[in-house]
Amino acid sequence: MICYKKLKYFPFLLLLITFNLNSLNGSFSVEHSATDKSWNFLPKFNNSFDNSKTSTLKAFLYGKKFGIQIESSKFNLDLQRPIEPKSLDLLANSNTLEFFYIQNSANVFSISVKNQKADTQTIDCLQFSSLIIGSCVDANLSIRNTNEKYNNLGKSLLMIDGENNELKLNFYRGVNFNLFDEINLYTSVSKNSFDWLTPLEEIKSGLVYNITINNQKVGELIQNELIRLPQRDNWNIYKLGASVNKNFFINNLISLFYKLDLMFLYEDNYNEINYFPNKNVKIDSGINLNFENFVVILSGSIYKNNILGFEDISFNQRSEHHFDMEFGTINLEFLYRF
Repeated sequence: MICYKKLKYFPFLLLLITFNLNSLNGSFSVEHSATDKSWNFLPKFNNSFDNSKTSTLKAFLYGKKFGIQIESSKFNLDLQRPIEPKSLDLLANSNTLEFFYIQNSANVFSISVKNQKADTQTIDCLQFSSLIIGSCVDANLSIRNTNEKYNNLGKSLLMIDGENNELKLNFYRGVNFNLFDEINLYTSVSKNSFDWLTPLEEIKSGLVYNITINNQKVGELIQNELIRLPQRDNWNIYKLGASVNKNFFINNLISLFYKLDLMFLYEDNYNEINYFPNKNVKIDSGINLNFENFVVILSGSIYKNNILGFEDISFNQRSEHHFDMEFGTINLEFLYRF
């Protein structure tokens, strides 16, 4: 496994060794992407979706033959549901290092490593048919376990942790075609790791297990819910994709652009319950406002199969049945070149 703590200062050391600091070029950018269920001009997601947003910082430096990009982002997904848990938040931080080899003015190769880690998600109540178990106001039943491993739960019923690590290879080719300026071919593998903790997994027999609600045992309802939790065994997602993009210059100030991204996916060791989409399409389109070294970029993004392949941390057994739906965001970026 990649140790990101040890890589913390490596980019700066690499810059000092590789580059002549007086001849560096590059850019800094700040980007914010968001979507909300009240925005009628974007594709509708599932009824539980409330809003989503991502904030990203990038720094890109390059010399004659080599370059490096450092990227950090925060992803936030909020859900509002009619049953318990009625409110769910997914917060995840991502850090990416990408190293470039510039073969010539047309061909560029890169390799990147990315770590994405979610904040611990705590859930106070779960609803099983008409039965609500947990510590919320509407709970019918509260379950505790004196085993020390459950001490960190406090009053919560369930804790979930998630993380993924991705290794990606890119090839960029500049072209002079009518329909696009650049082609990007890429392949990657991401290792996905989830873990969770709940005393419900101890209910395998006994009084609570055999209580009957609507002609079904509480223990059976609980076991059916536990199956839908993220699997604890690691699994991999392999990706193979290609993208093209094009800029259309209106004048010195304004240019229009689009980017089309097609991705194919393959899962390894994933316990599919309902559906694992094996491809995704993303379309970005927008406008650039160019002020010498400063650029303002306003765009929109549409995903064919939700956000799978672009935010891996949001995909697991609990969410997979939503990933055959379209998803859209509005994006604003401020970029400074030097």
